[in-house]
Amino acid sequence: TALKLMEKLSIFSGFFDPQTCETLTVAEAVDEGLVDEQLIQKVFKSEKVICGIIDPDTSSVYSVKDAAEVGLLDQETAARILEGQVVSGGIIDLKRGKQLSVTLASKMGLVDNVHLDNLTKLEKATKGKESDENTKLKKIVLQMEMNGIVDSQTKEHMTIVEAKKRGI
Repeated sequence: TALKLMEKLSIFSGFFDPQTCETLTVAEAVDEGLVDEQLIQKVFKSEKVICGIIDPDTSSVYSVKDAAEVGLLDQETAARILEGQVVSGGIIDLKRGKQLSVTLASKMGLVDNVHLDNLTKLEKATKGKESDENTKLKKIVLQMEMNGIVDSQTKEHMTIVEAKKRGI
């Protein structure tokens, strides 16, 4: 029931299946026995973002970095997923069920050095800190795809029209 509600509300976009290049819904992943109750609890805490990548051969769930290292994702796809995680609140640590800052995630081996600079810039923009125009635009595009524009001070979600009125 909670899983069906999550799908209806589009709270979580699911798990990426690199074999079919499709995203499995939470219910599909549960039905196929690919996720357990502990992982589902982590999903409930997440936002509309891909948390992990399922290996179609072993049914193992990998972090984005690990999935790229073993060839389940190409580097470009891995970068886009990590950007979505950053905009949603941080890099997802599947082992601890938490979202981490880019710096901490890097220290814990969850972010490849190739992506570190861009993800750090995006994190700063997400927190309302000084950033270049390209990074600001990337942040806005990602927010619009996920939840709408987020006020970095109040964390309130709003439409682009409302954000423009408020000067955000």
